[in-house]
Parts: sequence; C-alpha cells; structure tokens
Amino acid sequence: MASNHPPIIAIDGGGTSCDAALFIKNKCIDKVVTGPANVHVNPSRAQQNIVAAVSELVSRYDLGLDQILVSGGCAGMGIATAQQEMQKWHSPFGQFALTTDVHVATLGANLGADCHTIIVGTGSCALTLHKGELTQTGGHGCLLGDDASGAWLGHELLRYCLLASDGLTETSELIEAGFTFIGTRKAAEIVSRYHTLDSAMLATLAPLVFEHVGEDELANHLVAQGVDYLVHLYGHLDAQVALPSFAYGSIWNAYKKCSIEELTVLQTPLSDPLHGAYLYGLSAFGFQS
Repeated sequence: MASNHPPIIAIDGGGTSCDAALFIKNKCIDKVVTGPANVHVNPSRAQQNIVAAVSELVSRYDLGLDQILVSGGCAGMGIATAQQEMQKWHSPFGQFALTTDVHVATLGANLGADCHTIIVGTGSCALTLHKGELTQTGGHGCLLGDDASGAWLGHELLRYCLLASDGLTETSELIEAGFTFIGTRKAAEIVSRYHTLDSAMLATLAPLVFEHVGEDELANHLVAQGVDYLVHLYGHLDAQVALPSFAYGSIWNAYKKCSIEELTVLQTPLSDPLHGAYLYGLSAFGFQS
C-alpha cells in the first residue's frame, strides 16, 4: 500500500458519537470523539460534529482544515434524502468522501478484501463485499426487521411486559427486571414511554435479556430466536458465495459470551471501521496499493 500520500482523517459516524482518526503514512496517529453523526436523523448536527472532530485533529498537528482529506462512513447515509443533504453540503475540507457506516465496517473487517460481515448492534444487517460490489441483506429498521439486534430484543421484552401487565402471560424474572428498568408495570405508562419505538431506546433493554440467560425461560427463548436468525443469515450468505465471514457489534459481543457453537464460524474483524474509512479514502482519493 502506497504511503506517499497526504494525511487522511477517517470518520466513523454513528447515532451516539463521531469517531475520527488521523492517518499518516498508513498509520493511525491520533483519535478524537465528538457527538452524534447520523446524517439522516439530523444532518446539520452530523456535519457540525464531523467538522468538530476534524478541526480538533488538524489543530493538534498544525494541518490546514481547507487542505485535509477526509473520508468516512456515517449512519443514515444509505437513505436517499440523507445522501442529497450531504451532497449539497459545502464542507470546509480540502476533499471529502462519504459512504455508509456499514460500508467502512465491512472494509475494515477484512482489510478491504472480499468478505461477509454481519453487524449486530442497535440494529442488524449483513454486508457482502465481492469483486468490488457491496450487497446488503437485512437492516430494514426495528419495525420491519433488524432481527436479533438490541432494538429487536428490547421490542420483544416490551411485548412480554405488556402481556404480563394485562394478565395474558405469567411474569418471570426477566419480565420483572423489565418492569423495574422501565419504572412501571402499568401498560398505559409503558406504551406512553415507548410508543415512538425509537431503536436506541429499545436497545437499552437488551442487556437485561442476556443478564438472565440460563436462569429465565423467556430470556433463553429470545436469545435462541436471535441465534436462529443469525445462523440462517450466515447460511444464506455462504450459499450465495463462500467468503471469509466476520461479525461485530455491541449485541454481537453479548451473543458471543453465551458460547453458542453455531456462531463460532463467524470471525473477529481484522480491523475496525475507522481503518475501513481510511481504506475507503485511499480508493476515493485515487491512492491505491
């Protein structure tokens, strides 16, 4: 990989933070973190946090903001309206190249080489990078998909809490933990609090499920459903084309701790999304191996 290119700042923008890293001569020199950078939820806030992260790094190393190369991936960038907003933005950077957060995650997983990547965090989806083409499976949001994800687990737990509140199912240790976490066992109050079905809010309930695995029938059932989906998803990807397969994400780490044999085929990524964002920049700016 050529190293005689200018410094590049890589961006990994998500719903809770914007991570940025300065790469010089193929090495990550420094990192900073600013606020949320979901370009669909709030494009202007995402732009502000991207600029804040880049500005901090260029100031530390006496680089010019109007000359720096910035590449990255942001949550929400796969949505057409968000793409249009970001294309209209006149960034203060020398050059700016942006793709989706899952794209840079996939590039980082196998250092830019072909692979399958299953991402299980607040939401869930799978990406296949093959012969330069990126194909997504799943990732349709918590209302229509995102099976096995943190939002999906939280949504399922809420459903059972409401059933128990209405007397339509027996309570359990997990359901009682859900009531305690929510702060009420009254159905009307639960609905009032969660009626927007915000993915990040739903996902805050997911750790309760894993905390009760092995001791609560409902927790075991929900995790088993999640595992079944992930196994099915991997099988589908592998049947399309056999490639190295990786998985990552906060909820994926929780599944891993359950030591489930069927999921051991999924490897730990070779690098992180920031490295993937850097690799994306090398291609976008014309620097190749």
